[in-house]
Amino acid sequence: MFENYKEKMGKYENIYLYGNGTFTEIVKKVFGMCEIEYKGMVVSDGYNNNGELVLSDIKSERDKTCFIITTGSKSYTDIVHNICILGYYNLFFFSEYEKQSLKYLFENPEKLEEEYETVNKEFNSDGGSEAYWEKRYKTDGDSGAGSYNKLAEFKARILNNFISAHPDIKVCYEWGCGDGNQLSYINYPFYVGMDVSETALAMCKEKFADDKTKKFYLADEMLGYVSENGKCDLAVSLDVLFNLTEDNVYETYMYRLMTSTNKYVCIYSSNFERPQKYHERRRKFSDYIEKIFPEFELIEEIQNEYPYDFTKPDETSLSHFFFYKKRV
Repeated sequence: MFENYKEKMGKYENIYLYGNGTFTEIVKKVFGMCEIEYKGMVVSDGYNNNGELVLSDIKSERDKTCFIITTGSKSYTDIVHNICILGYYNLFFFSEYEKQSLKYLFENPEKLEEEYETVNKEFNSDGGSEAYWEKRYKTDGDSGAGSYNKLAEFKARILNNFISAHPDIKVCYEWGCGDGNQLSYINYPFYVGMDVSETALAMCKEKFADDKTKKFYLADEMLGYVSENGKCDLAVSLDVLFNLTEDNVYETYMYRLMTSTNKYVCIYSSNFERPQKYHERRRKFSDYIEKIFPEFELIEEIQNEYPYDFTKPDETSLSHFFFYKKRV
């Protein structure tokens, strides 16, 4: 059910929940549990009693905006009129069956896991995490909200400060460079980026074509580069670990990340266990590093300035910074 919603809403940049009643709260919480992103709650002008947005507040591009109607069907006529008169025509309505299903899932959260068992099997059989990201970038996708705007600025500020405070950092390897937007904020002395997506690498190569301090490779090519040129001073992983849904992919990635440096590792990720939900699986990576790579010690942990709020998924994050240093 939920992946169908994601697919239908995926073409919109601005999604709003229209309503402020009981069912709206159910949709908010279920969407939050399922990590379906939306901008906020909207009501008609004159009805914002709890700090909701009103229709006149919305200034988004009309063809990129969708309203999810979470009110009762009796008010549909007025709602459609109020929204359409402003030039917004992308509306999503729940059937009565869907309303009852969402209410049931909210009251019986264990059923969400059953829902995702089927979704996860389909995801894994369709090529898993690597295929997902190549398909995402190839269909005009990007690295996600965490690599843009204030989250990107926050990440860059922390990393730039760390690099500046450690003048022995000369060469940096990033394992998962994505579309390169985050990279444009960070002052790496010399940088080599890897990604599993050929499309993402093509984007990076084009974006930084004139920058001789940056190189980009696919995973196997990156291994060759490290073998020929030696280890780096800082190995970087930004918002990658929870996108590695398969155990073997995760373990291979961690080995490459941790063994590619002689000095420091920077990991920006969530650090708790949560079962796979489509393209994400949360892991307690600090325990894994302590067990498998005891030669590294955690020297600094920095909490996110924008801790996760499911009502603002594009502006907040579950990730924090973890800096490791290899013991001499």
